[in-house]
Amino acid sequence: MFNEAGPYYTSYPVLGQWREDTTGEAYANELREFLTGTPDAPLHLYLHIPYCAKLCWYCLCNILISNNEERIQKFVDQLVVEIHQLAKFFEINGIVPNFRELHFGGGTPSHLKQNQIRQILDAVGTLTDVLKLDELAMEVDPRTVDRSDLEQYADLGVNRISFGIQDFDARVQETINRVQPYEMIESLLLPETRARFSSVNFDLLYGLPNQTLETLAETVR
Repeated sequence: MFNEAGPYYTSYPVLGQWREDTTGEAYANELREFLTGTPDAPLHLYLHIPYCAKLCWYCLCNILISNNEERIQKFVDQLVVEIHQLAKFFEINGIVPNFRELHFGGGTPSHLKQNQIRQILDAVGTLTDVLKLDELAMEVDPRTVDRSDLEQYADLGVNRISFGIQDFDARVQETINRVQPYEMIESLLLPETRARFSSVNFDLLYGLPNQTLETLAETVR
């Protein structure tokens, strides 16, 4: 199936199902109808952090390349406003949402500063008890963090981290503008740091330029 053209299969609903004429009122009505009809349904909250320090040339995600701290902080502030609006929606409608998972995706969530992640999680705390979530996951670009950052993520309640590896082959990494040697990852994931998380996963991509079955097999090994 991965050799056939199709929608970006990691996203749902796929783009073809979205309509530009959907209003905020229509969205609120759909959400209200679903949550009142299935009040105990387990919910997954996804927070999209669009900013990246530089462009990976294979990327299809909704991203913005920026290192402007003021711009990024304004985004964080507006995201917090939106989270509080959602909390108000639940309150007005007498809904107690059953959030079980929270995922920071992007973009590059690890492009944010620790205090910004804390600011967002404090806002999420108006929706649910963050420390009681089954999973609190964060996508991590290893070029943007050190071991101290990973330790602080764990302190904030993050229990799964996802590294965007794609391929460890040096030529492939140079071709896609994402150079992050194996040794960089190894130095981040020492046993004592790895033990802080219930899950650590690597994202790999098949079909990158200059990639072969051999380079991918070596990456997996």
